[in-house]
Amino acid sequence: MLTFMRKITSLIYALLISYNYCQAQSNQPDFNQISKENIIGIVDTLTSEYFEGRHISANDKLLSYFSNYYSTIGLDSINNNDYIQDFTFFKYKKYSDSSYIKYGDKKLEIGKDFIHSLWDYQEDFNNTRQPLNTSVVFVGKPSNKLDTLLKWNDLKGKSILAYNRNGNFINTTQYKGAISIIQIEASQKRFDKTKANQKITLDMLEVLSYYTEEPKTKTFTQIYLSPKAGAKLLGIKRSKLKTYMTQYANIDDSVHYNLPKEITLNIHREKQFTNSGNIVGYIQGSDINEDHIIVSAHYDHLGKNEYGMYPGANDNASGVGAMLEIARVLAAAQKEGIRPKRSVLFVAFGMEESRMLGSKHYIKNPILPLEKLKANINMDMIGRQDRYHDSIPNYIYALGPDSITNPIKHTMDSINNIHQFVQLEFLDNYPDAKRFFSNSSDQVNFLKQGIPAVLINNGIHKDLHKFTDTKDKLNYETIENVTKLMLMSVWELANQP
Repeated sequence: MLTFMRKITSLIYALLISYNYCQAQSNQPDFNQISKENIIGIVDTLTSEYFEGRHISANDKLLSYFSNYYSTIGLDSINNNDYIQDFTFFKYKKYSDSSYIKYGDKKLEIGKDFIHSLWDYQEDFNNTRQPLNTSVVFVGKPSNKLDTLLKWNDLKGKSILAYNRNGNFINTTQYKGAISIIQIEASQKRFDKTKANQKITLDMLEVLSYYTEEPKTKTFTQIYLSPKAGAKLLGIKRSKLKTYMTQYANIDDSVHYNLPKEITLNIHREKQFTNSGNIVGYIQGSDINEDHIIVSAHYDHLGKNEYGMYPGANDNASGVGAMLEIARVLAAAQKEGIRPKRSVLFVAFGMEESRMLGSKHYIKNPILPLEKLKANINMDMIGRQDRYHDSIPNYIYALGPDSITNPIKHTMDSINNIHQFVQLEFLDNYPDAKRFFSNSSDQVNFLKQGIPAVLINNGIHKDLHKFTDTKDKLNYETIENVTKLMLMSVWELANQP
């Protein structure tokens, strides 16, 4: 029944679109102006050594390239011929020397008396920028029984103090509202080993995060104390620590310790700040009501290392090539006085490969009001084949949750049924794959806002994120066909009532 209704809906869309085309032949772009040669030229440029794999090191070159391209084809700029929407991100580095733990007249030093888990600083979860004052709840040695007991305790704003005798730690995700878990290591040898393990994981945890002046207030930190610092915090002699860890290691044994009523945690990691940007140009719609759609593709990739450069031909020079060619044709039509009713924004997003930070920034700082955004068409990898299409190169997926993206997909499907550009698929028979792709790339941040958005994508291929994702492996006929389909779809969406 669902398939039948979908066919009926697509037929209605096709009839309406066909009617609109017949009525407006003289007032629409020349869709045949899409040029495969132009797309090839863009891909050749973006995958060249000059852009160094389109990573952070090549950022200024990329911003300049896109700005010049937008200006040359005649896109309107966001602000006085400036197409760049700057944003700042950072990478967490090593422990900050400014970190400390203080109580009474005592102050513990980072690296010597304590360390903290670098895992806490993934993404923007722990963005603490000021000292936190907290009371201490002694719980002794972690155990399953203890986990059950603590579920019923009020731990909001408090720190959990525990022995880390066996290297275990409490499953802190159960304790919403606690600020930290402070674990006392059983020996100096164990403390040094924990410290060494943190250094090993440092490179893994140099996580890029979007910078905001208003960080998340929720914070949690795992802290490891040396035996000497632990004994000092407990108010006992260092020589007595092992005895106390055995005899007084239950949740109700705090009476045997002289714990401070309050401690101050000032826990930081050093940050390396870097600037990036989205590049935004647009075609002004004929209706001045700020209704608009966004056509997007991310320009960044993985850069280069000592082994070579990641060219990123399919990911995502292919999507960028299509986006810029659509922009060129619509900008040429604009010069002839042919404009869509709604404005069309073309956004080359930065930092998609790093937690989609560019589109996150755009959502926080939209050029036009988000409530006026009617659709996002995001193109990311459109020129290769996945394992399901070994003998069918001319296909593309249009992916997004049916609950909010059906109007866009119906429009594309109807246009494609008329012109037969590609085999257009929606992965309806592969719900897991559909769900995976619908949560990948920059359209996700628009979907989170309830904005209709689709990902235009060819699926996974064997060269993804490898040195072998090269321009010679792209199917430019498919990219050209997809570009034509997207141009017609953009025009139709921009002119719908």
